Amino acid sequence: MSKTRKELFGFDDTWMVVIGIPLVSFIINIILFGEFADGRIEYLFGSCLIVSFIYTTIYWLSFRYGYYLMLKRFHKPEQTLIRLMLIVIMSILGYAIINFIGHTYIEPQFESITQPEPMLTAISSFLFVALIIGLYEAMHLSNSWKLASLEKERLIKENVNSQLEGLRSQVNPHFLFNSLNTLASIIPDDPDKGVNFVTRMAKVYRYMLESRNDKLIPLCEELEFLDAYLYLIKQRFADNIKVNINIDEKLKNKFIIPLSLQLTFENAIKHNVISKEHPLEISVFIEDNDKLVVRNSLRKKKVIGKSTKVGLQNIKNRYAFYTDATVDVLATVDHFSVMIPILQKEELNGTIN
Repeated sequence: MSKTRKELFGFDDTWMVVIGIPLVSFIINIILFGEFADGRIEYLFGSCLIVSFIYTTIYWLSFRYGYYLMLKRFHKPEQTLIRLMLIVIMSILGYAIINFIGHTYIEPQFESITQPEPMLTAISSFLFVALIIGLYEAMHLSNSWKLASLEKERLIKENVNSQLEGLRSQVNPHFLFNSLNTLASIIPDDPDKGVNFVTRMAKVYRYMLESRNDKLIPLCEELEFLDAYLYLIKQRFADNIKVNINIDEKLKNKFIIPLSLQLTFENAIKHNVISKEHPLEISVFIEDNDKLVVRNSLRKKKVIGKSTKVGLQNIKNRYAFYTDATVDVLATVDHFSVMIPILQKEELNGTIN
């Protein structure tokens, strides 16, 4: 949605315009025409003031509108330089156009006025334009800085809340209960398999607890954890879950949010039918060298337990804190895909330490 003038400027400039135009008109009038007044008050505060007011109004409203158009197109912090360059060009062209209109249509109506020196007129005009644009730009940058600070605070709070909620979700009693039930069914028939199950289970929970303080983690470590997690899941669902992981080794040294893969798998398992007739198929692969895609077959359950509303939102909130790269979600008739950014150190807004 297009931003309003007030949002772009960072303040409502109505009163500044209403008060500023008469005030600046008076000052410009004294500067340009004061030496020609020769004590004639009616001359200085008559025709001269009217001309000054007309020029000031045209300059102010024209450049104000021009600056607004610039901000609509180039309002991002990284676009400041190009915006300022375009403003300089706009100022030169605007001055030429307004002066041409003034000399052609306005000044002939006031033939009694003695014209000031062209150089003085040009200097005062450009100083006035610089004052207008500088004031608006300063307010815009100040507002942008305040908004960025507020956004950073919001993201910090969301990140902390997401980590807490994520940890609650990751060690939720349902997963533990299901794992213990699976273990209880394995031990009587195959004690060695039960020992292996406990080993993998300990690895999963150790990783969950140790990684909760990590901001980002190498993809290779997340995949090792996922292997242990999937072992536990497959003991419960057997061949009703089919997983295909295809990731180039050279990309495994990139970074990812801890436990994001587990959360996407948990999301797929929670919301889809899993049976021998309708197995859940999950593929993990890299797209365009910068997105880790987790795609599962889509066959939604008719009844789903109460959602904690974490999971995918947890991942999005944590990524927003460290990078501008987004977590994308795409649902089609047959598949549900989550595209998670994989990052290099230099791509991060924060640090990974």
